[in-house]
Amino acid sequence: MAPATLITSSSTPSLHHPLSSYSTKNHPTNFCKLSFYPRNVLFPFLSKSRLAVLHVHPPNYMRKTSTLISEKKTSDVNLEILKNIQLGKLNEARRVFAKIAPEANAFDWNLLIKEYVKAAYFEESLLLFKEMHRLDIRPDSFTFTYIFKCFASLGSFEEGEMAHAYAIKLGFVSYNPVGNALLSFYSKLQRIGLAIKLFDEMPNRDDKYVSNALIDMYVKCGVILLARTLFDRIYEKDIFTWTVMIAGYGMHGHGTEAISLFKQMRKKRIKPNEFSFACILYACSHSGLIHEGWTFFDTMRNEYNIEPKLEHYTCMVELLSRAGRLKKAYDFIESMPIKPDSTIWVALLNGCRVYRDVKLAERIAEKVFELEPNNTGFYMLLANIYSEAEKWEEVKRLRERIGRKGLSKSKKSGCSWIEMKGKVHVFVSHKSHPQAKEINEFLANVMKRMKKEENYLLNKYTLLVNEKDREKVVDLCGHNEKFAIGFGVLNSSNGRPIRVAKDTRVCGNCHEVAKFVSKIEGREILLRDSNRFHQFEGGKCSCRGFW
Repeated sequence: MAPATLITSSSTPSLHHPLSSYSTKNHPTNFCKLSFYPRNVLFPFLSKSRLAVLHVHPPNYMRKTSTLISEKKTSDVNLEILKNIQLGKLNEARRVFAKIAPEANAFDWNLLIKEYVKAAYFEESLLLFKEMHRLDIRPDSFTFTYIFKCFASLGSFEEGEMAHAYAIKLGFVSYNPVGNALLSFYSKLQRIGLAIKLFDEMPNRDDKYVSNALIDMYVKCGVILLARTLFDRIYEKDIFTWTVMIAGYGMHGHGTEAISLFKQMRKKRIKPNEFSFACILYACSHSGLIHEGWTFFDTMRNEYNIEPKLEHYTCMVELLSRAGRLKKAYDFIESMPIKPDSTIWVALLNGCRVYRDVKLAERIAEKVFELEPNNTGFYMLLANIYSEAEKWEEVKRLRERIGRKGLSKSKKSGCSWIEMKGKVHVFVSHKSHPQAKEINEFLANVMKRMKKEENYLLNKYTLLVNEKDREKVVDLCGHNEKFAIGFGVLNSSNGRPIRVAKDTRVCGNCHEVAKFVSKIEGREILLRDSNRFHQFEGGKCSCRGFW
């Protein structure tokens, strides 16, 4: 029997060997049969009557008793492992697992591998997978879904491809969970051609639920090209398939493509629903297509007899506000047959900020404060409007008002996050990260180059400043989305795309910095804020100033 220890990095055999040479002679049973094997974890619940049955067959008594004792030992260890996992003691769970490792089956190994993946210990997960192979233990489909996530998170393309070959050898790629994990692996590593080829070969690719879910996933991950490629390869598309793709184009600022797709859908005699119209109106509003937006709004009401809801009205207000038609947007809200919520008023308030209409902003802000008196973010938005207009007395009075209400701007300050090497890094401020010094230095250099190379003038305001600070230049390093971008640049290889998410709208200064960084670093930066995707490349953004 092998020693009761798991592998270490020094003793781990490499995956760089022909996986196709893996022999299945010791595993004559196919996967479907394997899936019905009784799990060892059930044995602790066997009753005394089960033991009594063994005495009915005296010739087999010793053999069955021996097997039961072995299985009972394994099940006891599994329960101990589960207990340690629940307590977050993964190292202890691994130590306990070493007692049964050579005798364990795929279910037992998956138990530990899964928890290591959940804890983002991807290297350790792969060590376990390699040890399974060394002990000639056949993995199952669940094993592969876990390890492909590891390869994707670590950027291990070559080893992932070898594992793909292994999965083909064992016949698991035809299973949807494994195929989807592989698609995610290839797309995350920007191997779009391989992802498309894999999708074409998937036996269940015309399953509408699977296909729609994949398109939705790629849209939300910012891989719009792959989403469209998969969309085109689906033979029978339902309303959800079309709507997800239209929404994706709108989210990425491709309004013209969204309209083209919507028209194709109608030609196919697929009747759009209220959600479809919400998505096309959203696409128009985020691309500044005001005439087209009004046409769709009228079509929805007059041709399809769909009564607009708050989300449809919000899109129209955003469309008018982005075009600078603030008074028309205000009148439109006042004429609505349903009561507007804060989202609609804030859409107009954002338009006031862009076009510096302070008087209208004050009127709208009061309506917003009545609806959500404790939402600090709305007070901060009005403070930004005052600051950009250099109305410092108003900023001071608003700050005093916030103080009287007992509100704190930190309660709604938002955060940004970025995934790097399988771990999610969350940024709230520019001082709370171990690499704060290096990132601040990087952003300070970006500021200098922006002023020198593009004559970029920083706004003379800071958020909720004191009057005495009004001449201070805004500290660009204080915004968490820029900090996350800086972290991404410093911790990834040249040329790799940077993906950042933010739970509030990106501010103007951060937007300009992201454009400049994409230019000087030669990087594609995908920033998803609370409202849309921003794809920065070569100093330009896909939003074209509409957000």
